[in-house]
Amino acid sequence: MSALDPRDSAAIRAALKGFKPSDEQWKAISHPLEPLYLVAGAGSGKTAVMAARIAWALENHPFSPSQVLGLTFTNKAAAELLERVRLALAEIHDESGEDVSVYTYNAFAAQIVRDFGVLVNVEPGAGLLTEAQQWQLVLSCIDDLPPFESLEVRSAYIVRWTLQLAGSVADHMCSLSDIEAASDRIMSLQKVDEKVLQTAAERKELVRAVAAYVSAKQKAQRIDFGDQITKAVEILEGNDEVCRGYRQRYPFVLLDEYQDTNVAQRRMLQALIGPGGAVTAVGDARQAIFAWRGATMFNLINFASDFPRSDGVSYDPVSLSENYRSGSNILEVANHIVNEIDASRRPGEPLSAHESNGKGSVALGLFSDENAECAWIAGECEALHDTVTFDKRDPVQWKDIAILVRRKAAMDMLLQALEEKEIPVEVIGLGGLLKTPEVIEIVAWLRALETKPAANRWLGRILLGPRWRINYRDLSLLARWAASQNHQLRLSLAGGDEEAARDLEPGDVGFALVEALDHLDEIEHLSDEARRRLAAFAKQVGALRRKSSAPLLELVQEIIRQTGILDALESSLSRTAGAAKQNISN
Repeated sequence: MSALDPRDSAAIRAALKGFKPSDEQWKAISHPLEPLYLVAGAGSGKTAVMAARIAWALENHPFSPSQVLGLTFTNKAAAELLERVRLALAEIHDESGEDVSVYTYNAFAAQIVRDFGVLVNVEPGAGLLTEAQQWQLVLSCIDDLPPFESLEVRSAYIVRWTLQLAGSVADHMCSLSDIEAASDRIMSLQKVDEKVLQTAAERKELVRAVAAYVSAKQKAQRIDFGDQITKAVEILEGNDEVCRGYRQRYPFVLLDEYQDTNVAQRRMLQALIGPGGAVTAVGDARQAIFAWRGATMFNLINFASDFPRSDGVSYDPVSLSENYRSGSNILEVANHIVNEIDASRRPGEPLSAHESNGKGSVALGLFSDENAECAWIAGECEALHDTVTFDKRDPVQWKDIAILVRRKAAMDMLLQALEEKEIPVEVIGLGGLLKTPEVIEIVAWLRALETKPAANRWLGRILLGPRWRINYRDLSLLARWAASQNHQLRLSLAGGDEEAARDLEPGDVGFALVEALDHLDEIEHLSDEARRRLAAFAKQVGALRRKSSAPLLELVQEIIRQTGILDALESSLSRTAGAAKQNISN
């Protein structure tokens, strides 16, 4: 390392992928190890700075890598941070063979509960409830509760509200008695809107349902997602020895996306770190777009009071405001929009563009209809591809282009417009992913394995597709045979009364199209080729149905393997094939 400029450290430059830190970045990287929060604006390279700060700490303090704890919200973010830290470790020539300890917030909490859960009456083997299991548990509780007076019926929305209230109780670390008391206070008020009173009464009844759900979890020795954090809080706040052990194990802690943490997570971290502990939080209240699971940007805004320094002196955030992603015109618009927010709710300096970003452009389009809009977007993507937008920048690759939509329903037409131009698309998020052709094909197979009339359209989709190419005429013969069986079945159930048989609802009696595959010999006028293909298809359906009791992921993988979906993508010359393979791997 240069004696003149510590910023020339090979480890720090490795964490920054070869770049020397700017003055602004260096202020954050080399700050003394005490409570610190960084307001990292969009595109300011926060992950790189976090990794470089870890490298600086390892070079300048007697820590081993495993004594540094990094907490993030997603496994992807954890992997990105770990990748950069490993580049730095290679330059430090660390021979310990250790990695920095990087977890998601909930995974770290789950580890605490797994190791010390017995201190708060959670058995070591307590399993995590899936969403479906949570619904089942609530439903099993409701039947034992006194009749509801304010809630109209015991239906699905009551289960959903019960789980939402249970989650909010966990996220905010409040008690059911406090919620009930607040409801009573509201209901005792005079001249209050009737809807407010009704909501308070309903919430009071939901408190009983939540209490029953909590009791049921304890009896079943299970926990849910919210319990992972609250139980970790109970352990750390109630056991000084456990706290001391964690503080010795992790003398330096970094917190990512801190503006999206909730009250329970903040209390877990306060107990873990303690007053004056070496903690660096990174976040930006201007990017606080989540309200789920009790996320509150005030955790970041109030960081200095929640994590006081040893000397008791108040402190301000360190700002990362230089943007390495967008041009100055784009940032000017962003800053103008953000400036409408009260300054106390958006700490941090305005964003400024790195000189290599250029100016960029911002455009507003007004179109006659959705078709025209989607066609324009696809055309813009095609025009941008392989162009150089600014000197010294690489040509734009498909992966450099992002499209945001306001609602999932807008995705169908957009995906179609992009597909027509053979533009590869990786869809982020389950809602959009289910719209892509390759994923729809997998869903079709999953639905076709059901022996229910509702699966008929999915079965028809597969049979008419390029793999099996069953002619419409032959498929209609299959459908006609199934319809005749349905009529006979209705007639039998109606005791031979034709009129009564016609009045039976289709849903009461149904013969699925897939069942016709077991009776190909009874279906007249099928072409020989169709009969051969349908027999092969029936054999494949049977093989997959024998696997249907396996976990869903295993069944999906079996469908991808047996039906040739992946093979077709591997052999495809289309430039969209790579993105399609990525979609099915998601």
